[in-house]
Amino acid sequence: MKISIITPTYNNSGTIGSTIESILSQTHTDIEHIIIDNCSTDGTLHAIRQAPYPADRQPVIVCEPDSGIYNAINKGIAMATGDIVGILHADDTYPTPDVLEQISTEFTRSGCEMIYGDISWRSTKAPQKRIRYFCARDYNPQMLKTGIAPPHPSLYVHRRILYKIGNYREDYKIAADFEMFVRLMLIHGIRGSYLPVEIVAMSPDGRSGTLYHRLVTNTVEKMRALRQNGIKTSLPHILRRYIFNLRQYDPDTWNNTLNN
Repeated sequence: MKISIITPTYNNSGTIGSTIESILSQTHTDIEHIIIDNCSTDGTLHAIRQAPYPADRQPVIVCEPDSGIYNAINKGIAMATGDIVGILHADDTYPTPDVLEQISTEFTRSGCEMIYGDISWRSTKAPQKRIRYFCARDYNPQMLKTGIAPPHPSLYVHRRILYKIGNYREDYKIAADFEMFVRLMLIHGIRGSYLPVEIVAMSPDGRSGTLYHRLVTNTVEKMRALRQNGIKTSLPHILRRYIFNLRQYDPDTWNNTLNN
């Protein structure tokens, strides 16, 4: 099973090496790595070209201006040739060498059309230390109606499904991934499977920008995503998600999850 991994980049010279290393260390080797670079100026392309890719696993590299991260992801999807498509951002890594192997095995075992799992945020100074953990074990698609989606970095989807339902909406600033989940799960009823694995270790810096974007823009765009897809919602309903989010910062909660 061939897996296409899309990595959008912009001035990620300090982290892209670790991202590539985690891909090359995977025990599943039928991988296509597509890197979409937004004309980085800090040596990111040099770092990519210096990476020790085997001769038969050279990455696909596109270096051209884009209009945002969702535009870059859509470019990658259009180029992908794998059976499965996933995204690994240029400051994230796979925490163990068997992540993609477990994803491939689960697609084969379950016959599902998409997979999602857990993600963590790791300390920059101590990468082995988790500072936040998003366990999607108890996730229910109806939670989308309150603004809660599975962790997007853990999402892997059959390429044919992405072609069927359409691209990420590029007119969203930070919630096009949420809107994609709404279409996948609530509108098209795509068969998903939860994989009880930490799929991605993320940088604590994140990609959602300012506090205003994380709180206000995110809320507004999630309400818009639901309404544009014909799903009724309200501001109090959406704000309930912050109660759920607090559990991700409670070590006792997610340590118990990891041990169960």
